[in-house]
Amino acid sequence: MGRSFPPPHAALVEEAWTSDEADNYCQRCRNSVGEGEATDTGCARCRKMVLPYAGVVRLGRHDGALRDWLLMVKYHRWPEMAAHLGRTLGEAVRGHRRFGEFRRDETVIVPIPMPWLRRVYRGIDHARVLADGVGSALGAPVWSVLAKAPGPPQTSLTRSDRTRRRAGGWIKPRRSIRRVAGLDVVLVDDIRTTGATLRIAARLLKKAGAARILVAVAAVADEPGRGRGKQKTETQKTETGGQDSDA
Repeated sequence: MGRSFPPPHAALVEEAWTSDEADNYCQRCRNSVGEGEATDTGCARCRKMVLPYAGVVRLGRHDGALRDWLLMVKYHRWPEMAAHLGRTLGEAVRGHRRFGEFRRDETVIVPIPMPWLRRVYRGIDHARVLADGVGSALGAPVWSVLAKAPGPPQTSLTRSDRTRRRAGGWIKPRRSIRRVAGLDVVLVDDIRTTGATLRIAARLLKKAGAARILVAVAAVADEPGRGRGKQKTETQKTETGGQDSDA
């Protein structure tokens, strides 16, 4: 009969899950930050970096219930959850300080592409379903103007293999990318790890003439020891005499 899932809203209520507040992370680069670390010009890590997009919107860290849901979306075909998270992500995009500069009637949603063979094998294009949810929340069309070369997932590759793959151009523009010239773009993916895929995709969109680009991701794989989670852990260790609170 296949695997059954609860309604997405019920799953969120059961886990008492809420998306990140805007001041929990840098809205320019996506890194988790502590109180007062990030400003309108970014955080200490990204302030001097030249990025091909105006900012990043995220729902949370890639851990806990959010991580589990995204894995079930990707490997067990749970489109209802992907659509729900997409709509939630779209509402978060609407609240981003840089989205106020976007023109409502000239904004399009672009998902990070999936190789067609992997899409057939898994039975779901998770980034596209997320993007459809974002488009529904923002009242904007979804355009698949990027393509990805076939190959193993990024997470299965070593750092050197990823570098060689980037050099070979594993994300390519479709002919239809010319349609984004002069438009504002929300670039959507499920998980941001190193950010290389999103940066390359954003550069292709800028080269095609996109006016503004905002990145929207469901989850971010934080670097260890960043943001408020680090502060909480340090406090717990102090209170428990150097032991983790779960010990």
